[in-house]
Amino acid sequence: MQNVQTDVGCEQYFTGGQAWMCFMAPYVSVFVSTDMYILNSFYDTWQLANILNLDCAGNISECQGAQKVVLQQQRGAMLTSIKAVLQMKG
Repeated sequence: MQNVQTDVGCEQYFTGGQAWMCFMAPYVSVFVSTDMYILNSFYDTWQLANILNLDCAGNISECQGAQKVVLQQQRGAMLTSIKAVLQMKG
């Protein structure tokens, strides 16, 4: 990484080889004291193709059956993560 720094409070919280968590938004966000604007797409083409192995990743309107279920699960997981961050921020 290029001269990236993490939050000191986060590093003090995540000890014992867990400091890497301070680079991940769900974990470091509670240590951010300024307002945040969260923007992210629900469906990332690379992630759908390479992690979830969906053949329809290039055009999600072509997804069928079980593929649609996987898409909805992915969307639900993201919403759950965002809600958790917002609840922690109060």
